Amino acid sequence: ICLGGKQTKRLAGADLTFEMPVLPEFSVLLQFWDGDEEFSPKILLLWDKVSLSYLHFETTYYLQGDLLKAILQIIG
Repeated sequence: ICLGGKQTKRLAGADLTFEMPVLPEFSVLLQFWDGDEEFSPKILLLWDKVSLSYLHFETTYYLQGDLLKAILQIIG
């Protein structure tokens, strides 16, 4: 929420699902599963299937890196 994300309906059993802006008018879905004794915590970023019509593949790599870096700065 601090980064402008909007919590959405949980998808695929994720503990949290957020629509996260990565560019003006362009967002990705971020899903988070909390870890337990059997599974490690997991984050999954879901891109729209037409993302590569608007962005170069390399750009998606850097956008996801920037988003994850911003999340890490906020949480600690």
